Amino acid sequence: MSRVITPEESNQIARIVTRILAVQIDNHAAAVRMGALPLSTLDDRSSLTAMIAGCHLSACRLDLKQWADADQLTFMRDFYVIRYEYDAATGSLKGPRRPYCMAASRGWSEPDDDLMAPEARPMHPGLEELAHPAKFKDGDDDEGEGE
Repeated sequence: MSRVITPEESNQIARIVTRILAVQIDNHAAAVRMGALPLSTLDDRSSLTAMIAGCHLSACRLDLKQWADADQLTFMRDFYVIRYEYDAATGSLKGPRRPYCMAASRGWSEPDDDLMAPEARPMHPGLEELAHPAKFKDGDDDEGEGE
């Protein structure tokens, strides 16, 4: 199955890239303190677009709208995770960190490729109970009555 960027995704990526560049210009000193390269050597618009699109298509499906609308801390955190963890040569994220703005599901027919597929991510027991309370119900709705 060929994976391509849709026009809507392309628009969201353009919004993200524009915002990244604006934040970097406005916060040059902060970017340097965070370990980013000096502004003059940061990726240009086309490199950023290729990096984000590549990550979105091959490493982890991103919720591009959520990311474009995220608060500045989350927005830039996800950018730096992708910038330093995404390996274009392998099409994967090489470190343990993942973007916060990941899509819930890729929607593709190959679940092995889906990093967010339910079978690929175990649910925390407490969340499992909240999601499926009937599975954990002991049948005793009358706690303490009739004693």
